[in-house]
Amino acid sequence: MSMRLFVLLFTALFLIGALPVFFLQPFGSASAGVTAGFMLPVDDLYHATVTIAIGVLSAWLGQEAILFLPLCTLLILCIGSLTEIDEHAFPAVHAFVIGAILLFSLCVSMLRNKSFLLCILPIALWAYFVSTGYMHNVPSITTPLFFLIGIIVSSALLIAIGIALGITLTDKLKESFTSLKSSAAFTTFLSLF
Repeated sequence: MSMRLFVLLFTALFLIGALPVFFLQPFGSASAGVTAGFMLPVDDLYHATVTIAIGVLSAWLGQEAILFLPLCTLLILCIGSLTEIDEHAFPAVHAFVIGAILLFSLCVSMLRNKSFLLCILPIALWAYFVSTGYMHNVPSITTPLFFLIGIIVSSALLIAIGIALGITLTDKLKESFTSLKSSAAFTTFLSLF
């Protein structure tokens, strides 16, 4: 993957997660909700490890998985979180859930390599159940939407870290294997067989 494409991907992931924060008015309950939501995935070692592993997996799979796997993960996080929000307090939640489901189905249908579907199913199940559990930790000082924005931004950045780590590891492994193949000891070992 070229460096320009990686920078564009990282910027797109950041903007998907952080764009709503730019339009928020800086008041106490919004800041508290975004901060609490941002820190929840980072504080949970299991969530942080799995989210980074999703980024590494998408980088190793390459092709369109490097874009669609993180995007599907973030959409399922949104879907799971939005299903836990009270629809009487926020009547537009159903429209956002429908929109996220349609975007998720569009992402899945755009996969050319159908073997990537084997990766999306367990990741989607994990993301859905984790996000529904997270919405039980909403602080009473804020609304669930600000809390959700923090979770999505934090998860997007953890996935971007995983993608960067995966690309770096992939490049280093390819360099190591090419240097190993050209080494005299390896060629001598192969000549024995």
